Parts: sequence; C-alpha cells; structure tokens
Amino acid sequence: MVAPGQIGAWVSPGSFSIGTTTNPGAHDVLGWWLVPVGLAVGAIALVATTWILRWSLGFARLRQALPTAGG
Repeated sequence: MVAPGQIGAWVSPGSFSIGTTTNPGAHDVLGWWLVPVGLAVGAIALVATTWILRWSLGFARLRQALPTAGG
C-alpha cells in the first residue's frame, strides 16, 4: 500500500468511510486486513457479475429462438 497510515476503513461517531478521512475522531477498524478483505470482495463481485451476465444472456438467446408472428 502506498500510505497505510492514511488509507483504511474509518469509523467515527455517526459515520463510516473507506479510503481517507479528515475526521480526527475516526479510527481505522481493519488495518492491514483491508487488503485481503478488498481482494475477497473484488473476487466475489467478479464472480457475481459474471453469473448475472450469463443468466441474463440466457434470456437473450431465448428471445432469438422464439418464432416471430407472421413469419
């Protein structure tokens, strides 16, 4: 990481942010665990979007296979 002391998952009373913060009352809750958590969430997002795309393309193939009216 480029700036591990400035980037993280920050929690302060009434707010939560991932990235950098200017709130002096915020504290980092993940520390270096932000890297593996980010990699895992990214991998899950990649698999989920691929699954949704394949599922939705099944409907596109179904529409092409249906006969048109009058033809």
